[in-house]
Amino acid sequence: MSRAIRFAPLALLLLVIVALVWRLATPPDTDVHSALEGRPLPTFALPAILPNKPALSSADLATGQPRLLNVFASWCVPCVAEVKVQEGESIESALRRFKRKVQQEDIIKDIKKHSFYLKPGDKRRAKQALARKRNRKKMRRELE
Repeated sequence: MSRAIRFAPLALLLLVIVALVWRLATPPDTDVHSALEGRPLPTFALPAILPNKPALSSADLATGQPRLLNVFASWCVPCVAEVKVQEGESIESALRRFKRKVQQEDIIKDIKKHSFYLKPGDKRRAKQALARKRNRKKMRRELE
């Protein structure tokens, strides 16, 4: 078997990988289009994330005036582009500044406090530990 035929699958794989990387690196359209553009606002009701902040519902936004609701995610490339970068500042330092501001407002701490999740096994172990603690307390009270 000739050398070219043996390396043909490897060359084909390499070509496919290069094409995928090139396509991911240079997307054809960077605009984010919405399927809901031009349609009426769907009804929703979001609870307040922080105790001192108001909740948000579709009725709050349905005043007839245009509204902009900005949802930010640090892993989202277009969202990171919205971080205000001061003149001569790197994007890393701008993100650190944004993170410090979020931490000063205690937004992350409050969100984590309200959205705590335990795996079912951990939840069961925590319940068992609390039951043991209640039983020990009950036994101590009975002995006194």
